[in-house]
Amino acid sequence: MIKKTLFALSILSLGSAAFAEESSKYYAEANLGSIKYSEAGYYASPVVGSLKFGMNIDKNLAVEGLLGTTISNANFNIGVTPVSVKYESIYGVFLKAKTEIAPNLDVFARLGYIHATISASTAFGSASKGGSDFSYGIGAQYNFTPTIYGQLDYMSYYNKNGATANGPSAGLGLKF
Repeated sequence: MIKKTLFALSILSLGSAAFAEESSKYYAEANLGSIKYSEAGYYASPVVGSLKFGMNIDKNLAVEGLLGTTISNANFNIGVTPVSVKYESIYGVFLKAKTEIAPNLDVFARLGYIHATISASTAFGSASKGGSDFSYGIGAQYNFTPTIYGQLDYMSYYNKNGATANGPSAGLGLKF
């Protein structure tokens, strides 16, 4: 009976170790940030929410997909005319290189490609504009538990034809 119990415990512990290893392969993050869009002397910083879904290729490299949209419009005046600016959609794909610099603390760099559509509206009408560009950034991630982490980053999302979009974000992630 003791041998069977020890055998069962051994199988269970090996299964738990395999599950723990497998549980860190995929992850999802919910992020909140401010992406400053600037063009021709004007700028706006809508608050953006995004979801990232990732897969670890190994302990130092992952591939991620991003989906995002505006949570809170940027509102300002041009003269006496109120203007509201928001990101209609944001999506992209990234490679994320990372390394552990202290227990539970990783630093990372992201490189990828992103597409976004931004719109501005006034009482007189609205206009939207979309574009794609190479995107990059840096950040840090702290593991609160083996499956829950927090992260901070700063990204350059777009830089073409005199228009730029960049900014910080903070988020929580779940490894599964």
